[in-house]
Amino acid sequence: YHGLSFEHIFEEWGDRSDKPLYIAEYGADAWNAIKGEEDDDAQANATTTLTADIMNHSSVLGGVCLGGFLFEWSDEWWKDRAGSLDQHDVGGIAPGGGPWPDLTFNEEWWGVVDIDRNPRAAYYAYKAIPLPTLAPTPALAPAPTPAPTPASTPSPSVPRTSAPRTTTTTTTTTTPAAAVPSTTSAVTTPGTPALTTTAIVAMTTPITTPAVTTAAPTPAPTP
Repeated sequence: YHGLSFEHIFEEWGDRSDKPLYIAEYGADAWNAIKGEEDDDAQANATTTLTADIMNHSSVLGGVCLGGFLFEWSDEWWKDRAGSLDQHDVGGIAPGGGPWPDLTFNEEWWGVVDIDRNPRAAYYAYKAIPLPTLAPTPALAPAPTPAPTPASTPSPSVPRTSAPRTTTTTTTTTTPAAAVPSTTSAVTTPGTPALTTTAIVAMTTPITTPAVTTAAPTPAPTP
């Protein structure tokens, strides 16, 4: 306890160790032996100043201090052994150094609430001190949304065309015969009736060798 500061404790610790420092007890009592009266404002001032010093050296911000424990929650009427257990005594110890403002350890007055749990000014001062926090991490920009793929347009259907068909029509009953170069010709053999060869071809494209049919011979009339 060094009044309103921790003096050089944070620097000295940082020179001795790479581990974080934890302050297990700090604060001030609410009795002012100089004035001879309760001094809630002085206790609240010490609470705010000392807690802020811890926060400023917090390991969250890169400092050496892990935190501290404020002494204490409520008054303890039993601590002054020269007094009475059922009275709020004002006796204290003054070893030449101690808490703010009188450097005296007034043992029965350390609570931030009194024995009936009524909050003192130090309670509200301690409550109002914000915890150290890191700067918020910038939010990542959302990935761009890819443009929708346009729907494919079906190719216009092309009607299927069939290759032209070739039709051969024969006007008479045919028998196999040798090919002839013309579409109609007469063949005469001595002693036999004339044979007529007819080939009629209907087509959309020229063909190199047309089909040829030969008419059967007509029998001679009976006398």
